Amino acid sequence: MGIGGKGCMKLLAIFSNSALLKTGAQNAYGFLAEKRKRLAQYAHLDREYEQNKFKGPLLLEQVFDVAAKGMEEPDFLHYCNDYFEINKRENIDDQLKKLQKRFSKIVIFTAYPSAIYTELLMKGLVSAVYGAEHELSGFEVSGMKPFVYNDEDAVKEVFTPLEGLHNFTHEPNRYGMLAKLIDIMKENGLKVQDVVIVGEGVTAHPSYPLSGKQVARLEDLR
Repeated sequence: MGIGGKGCMKLLAIFSNSALLKTGAQNAYGFLAEKRKRLAQYAHLDREYEQNKFKGPLLLEQVFDVAAKGMEEPDFLHYCNDYFEINKRENIDDQLKKLQKRFSKIVIFTAYPSAIYTELLMKGLVSAVYGAEHELSGFEVSGMKPFVYNDEDAVKEVFTPLEGLHNFTHEPNRYGMLAKLIDIMKENGLKVQDVVIVGEGVTAHPSYPLSGKQVARLEDLR
C-alpha cells in the first residue's frame, strides 16, 4: 500500500509511551487524577476501558476531563512536566540523538497529554508530538482539542478500507492517531517503506499497515 508520491524521508513514529518512560511508570492520567484527588473516578474509567479496549468505547475524552478539566493551565503544565521528570528513561535523550542520524523526522503519537513530552520537543529531539492537547477557557483547561487534518477527505479515503468510516475520529485515540499518520504521510509524500513504528500495543496496531517495519522498543531498531 502506498500513499503519495516518491518517498522523501524516513519517519520514526513512536506509538509507545513505554519507549520513552521508565519501566513500571504510572499511567499519566492516573498521576494527574491523583494530584486532583480524583483517583477513584479515574480508576472506574480505567477499569471500564481495560474491559472493553478491543471493542470500545475508548473513553479518552472522559478520562481527560477527570484528570485535567477545570485545572488552572500553569498547574496542568507543571504536573505534566513533573510526570515526565519522574518517569522519563535516563538515556532517552541520547537514544533520540542517535536516531536523528537515521530518521529525518521523529514523531510521538500518544493518547497522553502532549504537554508531557514538551521537554523532548523543546530540545529538538523530536519533530512533533500528536496527543491530547488541552483547550482553555480563560486560564482553565476546558477539555481536549480535536485533531485537525490537512486534507480530511484524502485521509478518509485511506482510513476507510483499514478501519471503516464509522471509526474515523478527531479524538487522539488509536483511530485518530492512525488518521493523523495518514495525514502526515500524505503531506510529506511518504510511502509505507518510509515509515517505522515503535510500539506493539492496541494503540499502535491499527497503524501497522502504513509502516514498512514495526518494533516493540527503541532498542530493537537496528
